[in-house]
Amino acid sequence: MAEASDEKFRQVMDVNVYGPMAAMRKAVQVFLEQGQGGNIINVSSVSASHQAAGPIYGASKAALNAMSRNTAYMYKGEKIRINVIAAGGINTEIATAMGRPNMDGYTWLGPVLKLSPAPGEATDIAQCALLLASDDSAYTSGDIIAVDGGWTSF
Repeated sequence: MAEASDEKFRQVMDVNVYGPMAAMRKAVQVFLEQGQGGNIINVSSVSASHQAAGPIYGASKAALNAMSRNTAYMYKGEKIRINVIAAGGINTEIATAMGRPNMDGYTWLGPVLKLSPAPGEATDIAQCALLLASDDSAYTSGDIIAVDGGWTSF
């Protein structure tokens, strides 16, 4: 945390909090105008509660979870469903996009990573999204669903 810059904080919050908030706000407005309800699926991270990816990233995903659950509650009467997929370790290019990690944090995280399940694939997230988008989950709203290979179970 001591090395975290205000610029990095704002950048992460803009992408992970403001972006989804703006999209949710617009979607809710459209759903209300149409009067037929709607379905929003946000993608978060298990790092919101399992602090493996640093304080700023974890805080941004916790904020997204809170906004999603609150908005689902506020608009349940209008049949607007909002759920969150909390992704665990998924094979993506995020590690290369982030650049060099904080080595102190990475060293501390090493033992945790050794216990982690093998990374999942993007298709694992897509399958959960398809379920949440379908009528098979019509009674599911305000939930945070971990797609993490059991990572949050330890």
